[in-house]
Amino acid sequence: MVRLFPQLTPTEEVIYAWQYGFASSFKTDLMRLLTQADIDNQARLAKAFPLEVFAYQQYTYKEGWWQEVQHKMQESTKKEESKDE
Repeated sequence: MVRLFPQLTPTEEVIYAWQYGFASSFKTDLMRLLTQADIDNQARLAKAFPLEVFAYQQYTYKEGWWQEVQHKMQESTKKEESKDE
């Protein structure tokens, strides 16, 4: 798997790429499917796509998780920008 955002964990990267349009069309469709799947079907999907299902569940159910991911990327961007100056 090619990492687009090495400053993120693989779980965080799945959601970040999906939310900001960096995910492949397959991953985008998979994430869209997860948004509509009930918990039983999410469990079935997790057998084939454990990382993506876990990431979606963190994004959906863990309060503050997505905000932390966004903050992490903002801080990383600030560090990169300060290196360029």
